[in-house]
Amino acid sequence: MNTFMKSVSMLAVAAMAGMSITSCTADKNLYDPEQAEKNVKAEYAANFVKKFGTISPTQIWDYTNPSEAILPGTQTATKATRVAKPTITPSTDWYRVDKKTLGWMKNTLKESQNNSGLGNPFKMSMPNNTFTIVPIYVGQAGMTWDLHMVTVGADKTTEDVLIWRKGQSMRQKINGQWTNLDAGSHTMDADEVEAIQYTVSGVPQGTEFYFYLVITYGVDNWAKTGKKQTSIEHMMLALNVPTDKYPTNITEGSKVMIIGCEDANLSRSDWDYNDVVFMVYGKPDIPTPERIEDYDEVKECRYMIEDLGATDDFDFNDIVIDVNETRHVHFEYDAEGKLIPEKTVIGDWTQKATLKHLGGTLPYQVKIGNTTLPWTEPALGKDMDLTTEIKGWNPDTHNISATVQGKNGGYVEIPFPKQGEVPMIIAMKTTKQWKSERNSITPEWFNE
Repeated sequence: MNTFMKSVSMLAVAAMAGMSITSCTADKNLYDPEQAEKNVKAEYAANFVKKFGTISPTQIWDYTNPSEAILPGTQTATKATRVAKPTITPSTDWYRVDKKTLGWMKNTLKESQNNSGLGNPFKMSMPNNTFTIVPIYVGQAGMTWDLHMVTVGADKTTEDVLIWRKGQSMRQKINGQWTNLDAGSHTMDADEVEAIQYTVSGVPQGTEFYFYLVITYGVDNWAKTGKKQTSIEHMMLALNVPTDKYPTNITEGSKVMIIGCEDANLSRSDWDYNDVVFMVYGKPDIPTPERIEDYDEVKECRYMIEDLGATDDFDFNDIVIDVNETRHVHFEYDAEGKLIPEKTVIGDWTQKATLKHLGGTLPYQVKIGNTTLPWTEPALGKDMDLTTEIKGWNPDTHNISATVQGKNGGYVEIPFPKQGEVPMIIAMKTTKQWKSERNSITPEWFNE
């Protein structure tokens, strides 16, 4: 997470200056609503800095996932049981990538050739044994990314784990010299490649899961940082390796596949699916790919808002509201089971806001995108589940604000904070539980 930094924030300095102005001009400002609003915000900011220290100019207050592809799941689960979280165990030694398997991969996923017809959007099922993932090839790409695995429960609960980062624990030999890869390296010219392996365990047989790459650094908007490229969305290919192309340095009786990944879904993408390629093997079985026909793309976050009724409690539960954006995607296949890309149906985005909790003492009104919700009376410590359809929400810019009626009859406008500002609104994952009344957040709370 982005923790509270030690570097000086200009806003924090301004906030403390505002406190001085407030104290020496209180009588003059008593009947000046605009100045009164500035004063209460300055008091809040000064108290925030006093409690947490100055805020880094690079600090942002968005702790959400930009998007999530959700597998269609059973809606009739009588009891929600959290799906198992995979355990990822790295090997202690290097795996030498077999040239026979690597050669087959390069011949199958040819560089700069559209290879999308070789596979379909897929999810996978856990075998009744552990399996191992090892990166064997990195193609030319300007971005950096992480590989994740997401297990999915029948009630759509998920567990998301990081497996591998681009450039991590991988090395190549060129002209007789071994060098470690970094985030900007590729293995296109390597004579030999070695990598650390990652064994997946702790997940019951039959558990559904999928993989995705998340862009950690994009280049010139080629692919936006934070974008997820999932196997569900046909951004990966799962290909069984012919037995005569199996590597010789794995346990006899193992099964082998490769997963080739495309890192950008743009009109100018080459769709060669070799931006990074992973080998997957297990004994006696490997995960079973299953064709995807439908999925929901979901963007959501939980906004936690301080209403400034108290300028020093920082419990961020005065207004808690979840915002969700969803669209349905359907894939069509021909009689042979091959994807027909031009018949893919992508639904319209629908948006909703759900009021989850009130813990404040002041009347308020929230505006999200193009929708202004009705004025609402405060309720100290009240949970609820009140949903309203909305329009115009932008999960990237967080175009949300709250207007609060002050104690003296004036109004205070609370926008989503800019980078480096003291926050009165924070964006969290919808699984994040709010604090109890007058129980302040802590820097550690963001990682709990």
